Formats: sequence, structure tokens, C-alpha cells
Amino acid sequence: MRIRCGGYCGLLACFAWSALTWAQPPAAAPASTAQPPQITVHVTVTDKSGHLISGLQKSDFTLLDDRHSVPIEDFDAASPAQPPLVLILIDQVNSQITTQVGNSYAFRDLSQTQTQIANYLESYHSHLPFPVSLIFLTNSGIDQMKPTVDGEALSAALRKHLPQLQVMKKALYQRLNLFNISLDNLQTLLANEANVPQRKLLIWVGSGWPVIDTPSVTLTIPQQKQFFQSIVVMSDLLRVTNTTLYAVDPEGNTDVGNSNTVFWQDFIKPVTRVDKALPGDLALQVLALQSGGLLRIGGNNVAQAVSACTQDAAGGYDLTFQPQAPSDQQYVFHSLQVKVDRHGAKARTLDGYYSQK
Repeated sequence: MRIRCGGYCGLLACFAWSALTWAQPPAAAPASTAQPPQITVHVTVTDKSGHLISGLQKSDFTLLDDRHSVPIEDFDAASPAQPPLVLILIDQVNSQITTQVGNSYAFRDLSQTQTQIANYLESYHSHLPFPVSLIFLTNSGIDQMKPTVDGEALSAALRKHLPQLQVMKKALYQRLNLFNISLDNLQTLLANEANVPQRKLLIWVGSGWPVIDTPSVTLTIPQQKQFFQSIVVMSDLLRVTNTTLYAVDPEGNTDVGNSNTVFWQDFIKPVTRVDKALPGDLALQVLALQSGGLLRIGGNNVAQAVSACTQDAAGGYDLTFQPQAPSDQQYVFHSLQVKVDRHGAKARTLDGYYSQK
């Protein structure tokens, strides 16, 4: 992985700075003997068919922190009386556009995507079982509607919102720019939702931003540090805002083999060391899986995919535990695993957290 500079290196350096300085974690506080704050994680439990399992008790769960069982200090089952907030984000920025013909196809595909979601929301009339906020990611940033349970109002708003397509520029510049725009707005969105006490399901409808993974580039040590800090901050944001991320690819099988739909699979494992941090570790699909969410890839029924994601809003369990005391090393990753004493049960939750000294 080597490249002997020139304009490309300069572009990558500028990209790393612009894309990552927004995600610098706060300076670590001096070492303290006090215990760190408790952590609460939401756990979704399903059977082999993907249906939610309800009625479980605290005794049915075992929580592992770095493979060591830890006591569950508090346990709550999700209640229909307090449904989570569902955020449906329509990604109008990362459309695959290459030619004028491609533009027309992209516009058609986005319109069909929005129409399918509009039909899904409208089917609930004014009685959605959870509040929904529509979000549009456009060239000018995030356009977000206030949450409502009125499916007809959401559907009408969605039908009125015409797609805004990204203008194609030089291929390399475009990929870096889309990566930067997407992560910047994701962080902004999560920060804006930080004061919302409800659990949140963020359903990102789009093929995902470019996975920057080129074998011709070697990151400098400062660049790797910046990427690692960004990974830590994104993990912390998803955890403290109680947000589960879902990725719905509306392009069906048309983008199979595209770098966005393939390269992310090399980055599923959490990053535990600075020298292992790469841009691909911040791919949409990676963040979704690590947050305990779902991927809906390869299908053409967008409404069905969105509906499958929102099924998680109907249940689940909150487990609170005391994390391990911070070590002398800053930003140590602790893996989390939840086991359920029920045959065939599968638990999805946050894959871990970074402790800070």
C-alpha cells in the first residue's frame, strides 16, 4: 500500500482533515478512582425467523463485557406505551450518477423509492404505532420534519419532496466528498437527537456512501489517529443517543458488485488499535451492524425493507451494567455480547464501547 505523493496525496490529506476534525473526542479527564457511569444497551431478541421474542425476564440474559460476565444492574422490557422514535432518512446525495442517461435513471429510482415509502406510511393513515420523522439528505445538508404518527401527512410530504441529485465531478474527488458529506451529516443528525430521551431507530435508505479502500494509499500516522478518533466518536454517539442504525439499499440487485456493496465486508470487526484504523471502518453498513441494526440489501421492495426494520420498534430489552474501570490506556475497546437462555433466540445489540481514562 504505497503511493509516492503528488496531487493525490495532497487531496487525501485535505480530505482526512476536513472529514475528521469535526469528530474529535473531548480531552480525557485526569485519571480518577471513581467508577465510570453505567451503560445501558438496547437488546433486540428474535427467533430463527426474525420475529421478536417478548416476555423474557432478567434471568434469561447473560451480559458479557470482554467475554466476562457482568451483573445486570437494571432491566427493562420495551413498552408499547413508550415507543421509540423512527427516523427515516432518504439519501439523495449518494446516488450512482455517471452520465446524462444515468441521471434520468437515478431520478426515477429515487422517485420510486420515495413513492414506495409513501405508500407504506399512508397505509397506517393517522395511526402509526410509533412517531416517525422524515429526513432528506441533500447537497445542502439535512432537511428534517417534526415527528408525527400521522402516516397520511408523512406520505403527502414525501410525495411533494422532489429528489435532488448530486452533480458528478472527478471520480476521486467525488468519492472523498460524498464520504465527508455523509459522515458530517450523520454526526450532525445524531448530535441534534442527543436531547431526545426516546430510543431511536435511524433507517438510512440509500446504497451508502463510498467505501474509501484503495490499495494504492498508505495513511500517515496522524491520519490513522484522526480516523481512529472518528471511529470512537461515532461509536460513542450511537451509544449515548441510544440509536440503532439500519441500512436499506433501494437499488436492489442493480448495484451488486459495486464497491459500496462489497468492500465494507472487510471492515466488520471493531477497531481496537490506532494503527488498524482505515476509512472503510466508517462505512454505513459497518456502523449499522455494529450498532445492532439490520442490513436490507439486494431486494427491490423498499417499503417491505423499511417495514422489516421498523419491526424492531415493537419490542426489545434495556440492560444496564457497570462498565469496567478505565485502564491507563485511552480509548480501549470493550466487546459486548448478550446471550439469551431461550432455544433459537438471537440477540442483536451494540458490539462494544470505548472506555476513556
